[in-house]
Amino acid sequence: MRILWFTAAVGLMLGIQAAQATVVSRNPLAALSAPEKMLAEAANAARTLNFEGVLVYRRNGTMEVLRVVHRYRDGKISEHLLTLTGDRRELVQQGNRLVCIFPSNRRLIFVRSPIKGLFFHLDARTIHRLSHWYQFRALGATRVAGRKVVGIDIDPRDAYRYGYRVWADAAHHLPLRVVLVGEGRRVLEQMMFTQIQFPKKIPESAFRTQINSSSPKYKVYTRRLPSGKLPRGSAGKTNPKTVDIRWGFGRLPPGFRVVLRDQKIMPDGVGRVQHILLSDGLATVSVFAARMHSPEPDFQGVSQIGAVHVFGRKVNDFHITVVGEAPARTVEMIGDSVHPVDSGTSTGQGGSGGPASSSTSPVSAASDGQ
Repeated sequence: MRILWFTAAVGLMLGIQAAQATVVSRNPLAALSAPEKMLAEAANAARTLNFEGVLVYRRNGTMEVLRVVHRYRDGKISEHLLTLTGDRRELVQQGNRLVCIFPSNRRLIFVRSPIKGLFFHLDARTIHRLSHWYQFRALGATRVAGRKVVGIDIDPRDAYRYGYRVWADAAHHLPLRVVLVGEGRRVLEQMMFTQIQFPKKIPESAFRTQINSSSPKYKVYTRRLPSGKLPRGSAGKTNPKTVDIRWGFGRLPPGFRVVLRDQKIMPDGVGRVQHILLSDGLATVSVFAARMHSPEPDFQGVSQIGAVHVFGRKVNDFHITVVGEAPARTVEMIGDSVHPVDSGTSTGQGGSGGPASSSTSPVSAASDGQ
């Protein structure tokens, strides 16, 4: 559920929601409580339903309205998002191809799905593992967008993660309202459909861009999204020929582990930035390590942008940036524990990982200055 924007030292970043799978039984649904089964049904509906509607996203006293079209056909997801308030921005994803159109006077600095909060990535095995770190309970029935919905409360068992309240359509199971809650049950962000339909078929024309991308008023950003699944063991491996140094963690918050290691060329073409993604199965935190080239002072300490906390720190001639939709203590603990290790040295709690699956839901572009 997020449209996030902030200036990051590493430039453009792609957020990937990932979760570790833990085998619990041949029928993983059998191990789930009733609220957990409701969440599994909601996550499956968010992936596999056709739906279109109007979605309202609120955070920090601001509101944004988007038109959303989602299609699932032949095992592939297509989505079209168009902002209806503020600067016109548009996103179209078909398969693993993503196109973002945004104002030319804005700088694209972070991409994230505004409907990722529909829990695309969750499955029964992941939800079973989450029960170690979250408590689930039913909230009863109410109405959203004129439809009957049933609620699920996802309450963290400690102070290292946020909680959620989810209301899913009683008939189709799609989450129609999702609230992100922090310490003291304070509402941090929320998204809610005000209109929703579930057509059996959605034509190809629904995924044509509406903004004139050839206009000098707009920029176009195109990229290929990551594949849906990572090879076994890839979470703990990097290519030693292209990595300056390998990073490990002395101590991680309970439940968090490394689910992805990746690297990208810096936006200025000088050097690479290493990206390490950590997750407890629901919350995610990204760690970026890049050699410092700029004479300008780098960000250090903790900063907050809505529900997102950012932590910066120098380690030798590297700058470490930790970004996560998680409490400050979580990103700070992770940032403080990052340390360089030899390629043959253990990387602590998150050094290895089983198969990790990443959401193939689209990412939404946001621009600075908002």
